[in-house]
Amino acid sequence: MMTRDVYVEKLKARLNLWDAELGRIDAKAHAAQADVRIELERIADELHRKRDEAGRRMRKLERAREEAWDNLKSGTESAFVALGKAFERTRERLGE
Repeated sequence: MMTRDVYVEKLKARLNLWDAELGRIDAKAHAAQADVRIELERIADELHRKRDEAGRRMRKLERAREEAWDNLKSGTESAFVALGKAFERTRERLGE
């Protein structure tokens, strides 16, 4: 079984990768034509919201007492899975 510290470090690494990808999407939105920009900004806003929620859950998990972290882990994992799927849909939409 993975320890909480190792699990949190893996979550942080995933968030860092997604943060870099979000920066790239934000830059694309900024450089796009007006009609495309609106859609990219909407997508980026949704990704930022999901990323923020995943980050909040990870921080809560990180601070949880040992007895409670198993209960928080499933909600945190769900948030990360949802964020990962949102990034996959975005990549497909952008043809990447």
